[in-house]
Amino acid sequence: MKKAKAAHKFLPFVAARYVIDDWAIAECLAAGLEADDPHLLLLTLGAISRTRGMAQVAKDAGLGRERLYKACASGAESRFNAMLKGGLGA
Repeated sequence: MKKAKAAHKFLPFVAARYVIDDWAIAECLAAGLEADDPHLLLLTLGAISRTRGMAQVAKDAGLGRERLYKACASGAESRFNAMLKGGLGA
């Protein structure tokens, strides 16, 4: 009787682990903007924000930390678009 192979366990991909310096952040942001895809841009902004620290990014952008978390959350394209139309501080 053969033993079943153990299933491989993969760690989730966390982009914030790789966006570690200003050059990588600029490249990541440029790629997110070039794609013209709000979902991809949100993922990019979320990864950058986690790398730099959500509280600091929110402060620099003139947002509350909770609002930044919500804006970068999965499925937040409509909130993100509304925030862009109304200005980041609105």
